[in-house]
Amino acid sequence: MTTKYKLGELVKKNGENFYRIEALKDFTTIDGVEIQKGDLGGLVSSDRNLSQYCKGWIFDDSIVEDDSIVSGDSIVKGNSTIKGSSVVKGRSVVKGVSIVDDFSLIEGCSIIDGSTVRDVSTVKDSSTVKYNSLVDDESTIEGHSTVKEGSTVKDGSTVKDSSTVKNYSTVKDGSTVKDSSTVKDYSTVKGGSTVKGGSIVKDYATIEPPFTVYL
Repeated sequence: MTTKYKLGELVKKNGENFYRIEALKDFTTIDGVEIQKGDLGGLVSSDRNLSQYCKGWIFDDSIVEDDSIVSGDSIVKGNSTIKGSSVVKGRSVVKGVSIVDDFSLIEGCSIIDGSTVRDVSTVKDSSTVKYNSLVDDESTIEGHSTVKEGSTVKDGSTVKDSSTVKNYSTVKDGSTVKDSSTVKDYSTVKGGSTVKGGSIVKDYATIEPPFTVYL
């Protein structure tokens, strides 16, 4: 194996020491950016934060710290931070001003764009969390699902099966949105409720026990 990068200059940021990575060979990242030998990348705490294998990279002023790991062909860019022993792997992208924290996992071909995933949460299977959204408290976004536009999924809730939560909506209390269903327009699903069967919850609606919404 040819080493992909080395630790370069020491950079002090937020009161901590980081190393800026420097490419040791030419390769192309999954978003088509050509990295050339000598190019500088983002910041790491140590050489354990970015795998030497595959085509993964850290761009710009993004930081991967603590015992967190970026592996596979995944990339971290913008001013994003991966911390708290979190993992970004596969062919995932973390960009914008995003935070992945507290043992969280981003995998598959998932995208985190300008959002936060924290507290042992998981985003997988080419799912997307974007536009100032939050996935929190051991929640899971899976199966090509999307959380966007300031929405929140928390308290061990699940969004799956190509479902969407958008426009400042909330799924909480261990609730589930599945089967290509949509929660939108400031709506809330709570108390362990389930939205399924391609249903649409909209216009400030609140779904709470003992309701299951389905078509």
